[in-house]
Amino acid sequence: MTFKTVEALLSANVAASGTLTLPYPSGSVQADFDPAADHAADIAGGLLSSAVSDFSLTFGASNITFTNGASNFTLPSGRVLRVQLEEFTPDIVGADVGFTNLDLGASGELGSLDLFPSTASKGKLEVKAADSAGNTTTTVTNASQAGARTYTIPDAGASAEFVMGAGAQTVAGVKTFSAPPVTPGLTGAAAVPLALRSAAALPVMTKVPAPGAGTDTETLTEAELLGRIFVQTPTIATTLTTPTGAEISTAVGAGLAVGDNFLFTVINLGGAGDDVTFTAGASGVSVVGDAVVRPVADAGTEGTGCGTFLLRNSAADTWIAYRVS
Repeated sequence: MTFKTVEALLSANVAASGTLTLPYPSGSVQADFDPAADHAADIAGGLLSSAVSDFSLTFGASNITFTNGASNFTLPSGRVLRVQLEEFTPDIVGADVGFTNLDLGASGELGSLDLFPSTASKGKLEVKAADSAGNTTTTVTNASQAGARTYTIPDAGASAEFVMGAGAQTVAGVKTFSAPPVTPGLTGAAAVPLALRSAAALPVMTKVPAPGAGTDTETLTEAELLGRIFVQTPTIATTLTTPTGAEISTAVGAGLAVGDNFLFTVINLGGAGDDVTFTAGASGVSVVGDAVVRPVADAGTEGTGCGTFLLRNSAADTWIAYRVS
């Protein structure tokens, strides 16, 4: 039950069965109060109760009439009469009730919030707190939303946890992504994301940009090197120079770690004798193995038409290009 209080300074005595008019408490109206309830009053240290006919109240449209009990003492002039008015107990079942703050339970006493669906006997959603390591507060809130949103908790098939933005977690079960996930450590350059395919006949696929191309004496851009294929059509024996080690590391991104590596293939479409020499950049890159990629036109002798290098990060801004085929 809830109460509101109104008080008045008596300008004259109120004898037994006498009356006086009281205003409604600020913000209240006639419909807020229960005429049949047990209201209380206080004057000069004397406690009065409507339940034992010390007084009665009549709730009018614009004010309250206080009637002193027929057998009660005279209420003295110059004293403050305080009347405690009992409000109707709100029937909150099925009604919208607003609260500024709502505490369920207390320290050492578990509280919970039960939310029921519109259909009877179809379960409920219960929200409750578990013990924390210390006397801390866990706040669940939302980021600014650009529009109305509905977030649905799916049936996980068993007790489970939410996937959070930080911390180590194990995600079980089959998950379907509507777009390729970008995974640090697997992604490499931002333009080459990992694409997971669900069809059983397909392997894990990676997206490769259109190969770079050139003719004589070329210096690769970072994007061309990380694109992993470069087609060169020289007219003379020439070179293909890598970016610097620092430029490669910057292009790969902040997730780079020692041991990370990628493959790079040069395809030589030049004529006979138009060799391409894979050449290290100004600093931070070295080549191990045969650096010469001979054209397919020399296939009858020693040419293969292509050469593949594995570029491995060996230290900060340092890369080693190993000829692997």
